Amino acid sequence: MVAILFLSFPAGPGSNPGIYPEGGPPPIGPNPPPGLTLKIPWPQITIGPDRKPTYPDKPDPEEDICETATASVCTTTLSYGIVAKRAAEGAAPTVAPRIPSEGFQKLNERAVTGCGASDITSTTSIQGTATTNPRVVIPRDPGSVNGIRTTLQQQLGGSALDLFESRTDQLGTMFFFVPAFTDDQTAAIWGHAQVADAYIPWGPLTAAYWGLASDPTSGGGPPAGDDDWFMETQNSTKSELQERSILAKRSEIVQSNMPNVMALLSWPPGMSPVPYEGDYRFDSSAGEGTYVYDLNYGAQPSHPEFSDVLFHLPLLPGPYPVSGWMENDPKRHRTMCLSKVVGKTVGIARKATVVATVWDFKKSIFDHWLDGLTKVHADISNGARGAKSVINISVSMPQNRVSAAFVDKMALLIREIIKLGAAVITGSGNSEGNPNGYPALFGDPANRNYIPELVVVGAVLGSGILSDYSNAPWVTCYAPGISVEMATSEPSLYRTAHGTSYASAAVAGLAAYFRGLDPTLTTAARVKQRIVDLAYRRPAIPNYPNERYPDKVVWNGQMNGRSVAGDCSGSSKTKRQSRGGSCPVAFPPQASPLTFRTGPAQPTCAGTGCGSSCAGFFCPGALLKQNPDFLDPRNPDSVQNPDSPYYKDWEGTITRTTTTTSTTKTTPTPTPTPTPTPTEIPGVPIGGTCTSNAVCEGDCPKGRLLGCLNGVCNCYIDQNIPPYGTLCFEVQGCLNVYYCALGDTMVCEERDYSNGEKVCLCIKGSSS
Repeated sequence: MVAILFLSFPAGPGSNPGIYPEGGPPPIGPNPPPGLTLKIPWPQITIGPDRKPTYPDKPDPEEDICETATASVCTTTLSYGIVAKRAAEGAAPTVAPRIPSEGFQKLNERAVTGCGASDITSTTSIQGTATTNPRVVIPRDPGSVNGIRTTLQQQLGGSALDLFESRTDQLGTMFFFVPAFTDDQTAAIWGHAQVADAYIPWGPLTAAYWGLASDPTSGGGPPAGDDDWFMETQNSTKSELQERSILAKRSEIVQSNMPNVMALLSWPPGMSPVPYEGDYRFDSSAGEGTYVYDLNYGAQPSHPEFSDVLFHLPLLPGPYPVSGWMENDPKRHRTMCLSKVVGKTVGIARKATVVATVWDFKKSIFDHWLDGLTKVHADISNGARGAKSVINISVSMPQNRVSAAFVDKMALLIREIIKLGAAVITGSGNSEGNPNGYPALFGDPANRNYIPELVVVGAVLGSGILSDYSNAPWVTCYAPGISVEMATSEPSLYRTAHGTSYASAAVAGLAAYFRGLDPTLTTAARVKQRIVDLAYRRPAIPNYPNERYPDKVVWNGQMNGRSVAGDCSGSSKTKRQSRGGSCPVAFPPQASPLTFRTGPAQPTCAGTGCGSSCAGFFCPGALLKQNPDFLDPRNPDSVQNPDSPYYKDWEGTITRTTTTTSTTKTTPTPTPTPTPTPTEIPGVPIGGTCTSNAVCEGDCPKGRLLGCLNGVCNCYIDQNIPPYGTLCFEVQGCLNVYYCALGDTMVCEERDYSNGEKVCLCIKGSSS
């Protein structure tokens, strides 16, 4: 049988004229893969000058068997796309099992037909790299993690140094972070008896995996125009920090023409609606002696808003801990929140000391907040400053993006921080409806991790109207969170933004402010109670009467030039001076309950110097029936009249007698009845017996009128005096409704407690 070969020899190297002997085929294309040869008979070929081949008429006589066959000559190029980008600073790639190349052999395949052809198969193996992602491993028991640590180190091999462990000596290990782990490795560690969960975390670090940039901060506002880093080094130590005397004399500080988001905070009860602009009033103590921990990304301490603020060295949570101050959050969220807490013009606790956390926003994951809480707990514990500390967590992590193990660890950390005495504040979130993120959901009594001491803050407008952000009956209180002006990272610039992050920051500052005023607020529960006790519903604006005005809008307790949120636990001169004379009172004021009991008189005294029993008009059983001080000193019966037999008989020991004179009865001569003339009724002094037509005489204190009540001339309250804080535009408006006591004058004037508004007042004498 004759084998028919169809060959084409293009011009070029290997196609020169000549006789090509039997054996291997001439070069007809790309060389076969290394090690591959075609061991088949090949006839002699002659190429003439015209470059045309000629062949023998028949096969070699020795070849007695010839069949047409096809062999596959494959020149295959294999290319594997390894992971496009490994996790930043990740471990070494994990070598995958060897992969056979049969599946790729049809690529670039060329068919060769010839006599005696046979298929030649060569199997080649290559090495690929399995896909990896960052992983977080959370232990069941923070104190029992040795097995997890050992297993992770074995899996990582030479890259074990990349393993990050979030732990403290006091609490143990909260989680492990692995920069690059395969699914198989994750499945293996997830099955460990000590592991509660292992997962790919949420955050900008894993945005490519999740398909979005997860920024859980609960504040709004447009992103910044750039993404620069602001790096600073704070070399101050504790001994170098400025010391202020807590005995410094306190006073009220007034900022005029402030927007209503500030004026609302110091607007006292009983006033008119909060104006669009007004005074912000606060005690000069301003949170002195307290510590504010702001748990968030980095900030810019060099902003002028912080020029008077005391900063401790920042805490640097991991994974990927940074070396110092920085901020590359596009929203500049941290600087804005921090300025609302402690800023010198827009803040609340302006003399508090700041301890901030700092980490890289671009590498951020939810678990940075866990490690941040871990480091905050260690810092408070080591400094023994729990009763002076406030933690602000302006973040809301959607509950569908965090695991149960993560939630349990966050609840554990917040509880442990509260046990140290620190108060923890967080925003309710910026979604509509009920709060749906953590840590706010820890404030819900129905939550399995309910934390009763947690302060959850909702947002209102500067007028006190409820915002559309997350709200629920269990939200602790409300603070301005709409159109709030704050500092940004751009030097000397400020921005107006919205969100419960900023409401939370304001209440965190207020908590530190209260702690600076009252050292008895030693627990988180007491701080929360003080906030709730002073909070109240703001009056409705006439143009918006149907809006929702929540009851629990915060107030700083500043009224009549002083704070009613101070400490009255002691009465020493030093404490009175340091407090500025202020004491906490309930609003509206309520009388203390009186308890009457029967029993013997006590305490009793034996011996000398025990005093004497009560005697006189004001004592029980006194003989005098009216107060001798009410009688005219010239009255013959007055104990103050030297000519009276009762002179100086203050205790009524001399029996009062009435002298009568006997007369002879005669019958008068009838005379015509004269026309009666009006009888002049003499004036009755205060305290004297009177009838309904008597004229009472005397002076009463301001705000009281003189009249005959229950048969005695006395002073009584004039119910038509204008109530405290009644606003007015002109005095006639006051006179149309109210009137003052005799001798007093109605005025419409501004007072130091009226926040720049005029109020109706009754003053003694005439108006100046």
